[in-house]
Amino acid sequence: MIKTDEIADFLSTMILREGTFENALNDALDILEIESEMKDDIEKNIVEREKTMPTIIARDSVLPRYEMEKGFKIVAGVSRHSIAHSQTDADIRYFALFLYSKEYREDFLNYLAYFTRLFLLKSFKQKLTSAKDEDEIKTIIIEGIEEIED
Repeated sequence: MIKTDEIADFLSTMILREGTFENALNDALDILEIESEMKDDIEKNIVEREKTMPTIIARDSVLPRYEMEKGFKIVAGVSRHSIAHSQTDADIRYFALFLYSKEYREDFLNYLAYFTRLFLLKSFKQKLTSAKDEDEIKTIIIEGIEEIED
């Protein structure tokens, strides 16, 4: 069972700007203030993996992930405009980046399952799209997870 009060510790949110998947990934990593060398490695790894195994669901959501040495972070966002994904013709509007270490693998898998379920729900995505700011996005996500838990 997920403790939704703990998600605030590792969830960051953002309103994505118009552009590409790579722009969204770069912006998400900027939010986490990851050092440039590690950031470059993460970006390269994720972009390469997306070329062969895109993490797109429902043609409008993407769930990239990267295993790092320590910690657990999620950056979730929504775009008012579609974001181009270079490997498909999908127009991305919903984004959740997962960075996790081996010790958090179970948490990662649990939250990946939750976000997958949420990003398949039209009503959830409509709420995200109408969110005014990052705080409201976080609230919508936490409430969505709590509803799945019930």
